[in-house]
Amino acid sequence: MAIAGHVSRAMLKHYSPIRRAAKRAALDAISTPLPQLASGEATKVRGDVHQNVHQIQNSEKDDTRKLLN
Repeated sequence: MAIAGHVSRAMLKHYSPIRRAAKRAALDAISTPLPQLASGEATKVRGDVHQNVHQIQNSEKDDTRKLLN
């Protein structure tokens, strides 16, 4: 009760099933297998991620330069 912030056992009983259902839904969502990518698609995804990382890093550098000037 103290960890969850409930002030009474009735409150704990009321909200416990909701938490259990939320945890179950979260576990179901992350345990669903991801679709397999063909090797060409996987290479394209890696390239896209790499490009996005560079864009973010360059944007952060530009923002820092603007702040310093």
